[in-house]
Parts: sequence; C-alpha cells; structure tokens
Amino acid sequence: MALGLKWWVGLGVVCGACGFARVMSACGGSSSEPDASMDVTVGCPTGLTSCSGSCVDLQADPANCGGCKTMCGNGQVCGAGACLQTCGGGSAICGDACADLIGDPNNCGGCNVKCLSGQVCNDGGCALSCQPGFDKCANDAGQPTCIDPQANDYNCNGCGNVCGPGTRCEAGVCGITCQTGLSVCNIDIDASDGATSANVCVDLIVDPQNCGGCGNVCDAGTFCSPTDDAGDAACGLGCFGGSDLCSNRCIDPRIDPYNCGGCNIVCDGGQSCVSSKCQ
Repeated sequence: MALGLKWWVGLGVVCGACGFARVMSACGGSSSEPDASMDVTVGCPTGLTSCSGSCVDLQADPANCGGCKTMCGNGQVCGAGACLQTCGGGSAICGDACADLIGDPNNCGGCNVKCLSGQVCNDGGCALSCQPGFDKCANDAGQPTCIDPQANDYNCNGCGNVCGPGTRCEAGVCGITCQTGLSVCNIDIDASDGATSANVCVDLIVDPQNCGGCGNVCDAGTFCSPTDDAGDAACGLGCFGGSDLCSNRCIDPRIDPYNCGGCNIVCDGGQSCVSSKCQ
C-alpha cells in the first residue's frame, strides 16, 4: 500500500509540471491520444508547448508552426500559427516571428523595444493614443496596439480579421502577393474556419510538393531542382541548375530570404532576397 501511494504521488508531481492541458493526457484523464512528438514530462512556461523535449511557441516557430513538427517551407515565416511567405503589413521578422514595428508595444520601432504600461505603439513610437487612420486593437497578450487596418495581416479592415495562410492585407482586403520568382498554387489546408484549400506562394523550381508545377510531388529520397534556365524543374537525386542543397532540401539562393546567396544566410527586417542579395 505504501509503495502504491508513493507511485501516485510521484505521478502527480510529473503531471503537475506538465500544465493542465497535458495532465489530462499524461494521467489518463482523456481518451484522446497525445501528439507523438510531444514530450509530456517537460513543463513549459505559459504560451509555450513541449515538442520533442523542447519548449516552443507554436504561434511563431517555423519548425513547429501551429503544431509540433509542422515545418514551414523555404522562404516562409510563422505568424499566428500559420506559415506565411513574408511578413506583410509593414511588419518585420523579430526572432522567428513577424512583428508590426509600427504598432506592436513589445517591438515598437524595433525588435524587443517595449512600451510602458498603458502606452500604445503609435507609428513606431510609444504614445498614449493612436494617430488618425490607425485603430486600437488588442494583441495576443491583451495589450492595446495601434494597427493600420488597411495593411495589417492580423487585423485587416478591423480588429481580429486575420488573413489566411499565404495572403497579405492590402487596401483592407486579404489577397495573395508573391515576390518575383514565386508562383501561386492552391494547396489543401486544415483550417479552423472550415476552409479546405488556400492560395500560397511557392518556388516551383525547388519545392518538392510543387515541382515544376502545382501539385507535382517528388518521391521520397528525391529533390526538386531546375533543369534549365527557362525555369523548368524536375525531381532527381541531386540539386541542379544553380540550386543548392541546404538542410536536405534544394533551395534557390537567388530568391530564398532564409538562404540568400548561400545556406542559412537570413534576410532580416522583412527584407526580400533579390539576385542573391537581401534588400
């Protein structure tokens, strides 16, 4: 009996470290199976989730975007749990997330520049109210934030109106805009709003899910790379036509903002990669 009591107490300590959402899975309080990639013995701070033993932000981590091991493609960033082609709406990359430098009180005018309690970020500077043409909306932490409803991807034409994956807010309407070298493909998605597909920007000469054309998927163990200067591509055992192999994937160093001019050369501040240079 004493051994049984110690066992239950020990399990309670482990489950207590997991947080309430994980306690139900670890202690048998739910009939649903936990995500196999999640390590329920790791306790994470509020807002973070345990994936394979590491605490990650599913809203901003491009390697775990919206769910454990849900990786964004080359040239994409993770914003609000969805893979996006670029940080739109005047925002920039701060760490692994998109931040609105003109309206985010935690990144006001620059990454990690925080406004004082009660202030808003007004056109890149901390102030007590928003300038004309900007709306005051609450961010994920409930803090007042000044946004441009005509160009904010997460509050497009009104607070809380989030543009879907691969789209940007322009003139108050969510639409898709691809940088030079990328093409629009309609892909299947699993969205909470019931949508089954969405238009996204892809690089047809290196994307193994859309190799040479939308929906052309390469077999396991093969790579997608260009076959000529005309922009044609095919699946093969190596990378050709000016593409490079980075992290077991062919990349186009001419336009990839995460591998601009070479592997792991990242363009900062929302810049695009044009002709292998960040600008």
